[in-house]
Amino acid sequence: MTGTIRKHQGWLWVVIAVVIVVSFLGWGPNTSSRMGDLFGLRRQSTGLGMLAGKPIDRKEYTDAMREVNLGYFLMRGVWPEDKKQSDFNAVRETYNALLEDQKAREYGIEVSPETAAKYAREILGPLTYETLVEKILKPKGLTIEDFERFVRHQIALQQLTAIAGLTGRLVTPQEAEQYFRKEYEEVSASVVFFSASNYFAGVTASPDAIARYYSNAQANYSIPVRRVMEFVLWPASNYLAEAKSQMTTNLDAVVESNYKQGTNFYKDSKTAEEAKARVREDAVHGQAMYLAKMAAAAFATELDNKPKALASLAELAKSKSLMVGTTEPFDQDSGPRGIDATPKFLQAAFSRTAEEPFSGAVEGGDGFYVLGFKAQIDSSIPPLKEVEARVTADYKQFQAAQTARQIGSAFATTVTNGLVAGKKFAELVAAAGVKAETLPPFSLSTRGELPLEFERHASSSVLRQVGFMVEPGQASPFIPTAEGGFVLYTAAKLPVSADKLQKELPAFMASMRQLRQNDAVNQWFQKQIEADPAFMQTLQSAISGMQPGARPGKANKS
Repeated sequence: MTGTIRKHQGWLWVVIAVVIVVSFLGWGPNTSSRMGDLFGLRRQSTGLGMLAGKPIDRKEYTDAMREVNLGYFLMRGVWPEDKKQSDFNAVRETYNALLEDQKAREYGIEVSPETAAKYAREILGPLTYETLVEKILKPKGLTIEDFERFVRHQIALQQLTAIAGLTGRLVTPQEAEQYFRKEYEEVSASVVFFSASNYFAGVTASPDAIARYYSNAQANYSIPVRRVMEFVLWPASNYLAEAKSQMTTNLDAVVESNYKQGTNFYKDSKTAEEAKARVREDAVHGQAMYLAKMAAAAFATELDNKPKALASLAELAKSKSLMVGTTEPFDQDSGPRGIDATPKFLQAAFSRTAEEPFSGAVEGGDGFYVLGFKAQIDSSIPPLKEVEARVTADYKQFQAAQTARQIGSAFATTVTNGLVAGKKFAELVAAAGVKAETLPPFSLSTRGELPLEFERHASSSVLRQVGFMVEPGQASPFIPTAEGGFVLYTAAKLPVSADKLQKELPAFMASMRQLRQNDAVNQWFQKQIEADPAFMQTLQSAISGMQPGARPGKANKS
């Protein structure tokens, strides 16, 4: 249940600090008029559903949704309307918040003014109430009362989750040790790879074979739909000096705060000074991007008042002494050459039409763009002659991989039979004339990639998974991969050392208890929902996007 366990303390300042420097100036005077869309209230024209046997009060619903959206901003640094998230449903979260408030009242949880004030100061850090109100709340039509209500809700929620998750903290040292040993027990294994590259040279590619292969795989060589766009770019680099000038008064404080809270983002820096320099650079670049966005947005707004014809883009740009560029044809996966195209850029480009040719301000990796639709080139399948070299290489790769798999499968059978007969794995490898490579020891807790000599043959996750499935002294069957396949032999499982157990078990047990507590809280809230059928129907309607009170179809429960 999203939003059940939250800790709004130190990390909130790092979000707020960055946003204040980079983003608050861009919320503009018109954002308050869009609050109905932000809060989703235009959909709520009839009943809001039931909770605890009573109709949900509209003011309570509105207040809860304002808290939810404010909480989203404090955690992520953007408002929900500015960054659509597939995992975030503001209406669903509002009903969850209403349930949380109801349960807090049932349990008699009250938040004193002193506790709320202390918690608010922890959230805000060096940020003043005046800055909070003027730069964050007011531009979105929010008030200090919304923030204070949000604070009280979070404190009550912490107390409620402590009660609901009490049983989840019952983890004995013996149970934790058992899981720790299983998690950190290491596997010692060797692997033999059978790679297509070893058999590529032996493949004969006759013209007839190539033609048949191409005929059966034409879809792999189709040229996707492509677009040609005209564009005007406002590079962030043009605004760096202005951005730095705007941030002179508080840049040092922001850099120091962000450095303290976000050192993990700059952990590859050799010194603190180097890390702070990068923090400063990122902050200034962010403000420069904002300035570029404002310039592009102003242009796009003016362009909207022009005739919806591509020529309008060039005419307006010329009047402002701006350059107009034209992309080469590009598809939605690769983007245009010479342009740092973000997913937003590609989405905007492929959503334009001849009738609606212009985009708004679109973020690229190097600045902001305004795009104009020029042409679309439909998908096509090229004749074999145009792609013959590529088809020939693919055919050889396919045949070589098939050969690698045949030889690898035969080796796996030989190894299985040989181990049963009492032979050593090393003897079987030598007899087959292949090479076994020793993997670095790994455990269930091991993360990250293996060295390149292994990763280029098979993914780390697959190799580790197979290693845990194979018992010591046994070998896996042949495991096919895109480039051939492998056979893995598990030599031994290495127990956790007493020193590691002593040093790391306490932290492991604490983490295990926290996970159990979170799970207990989620289960408790789910039971509260199920115990109130009318509210569960309300929540299901919210999740499925239906009007509360309508008959819901199948929907996942929060």
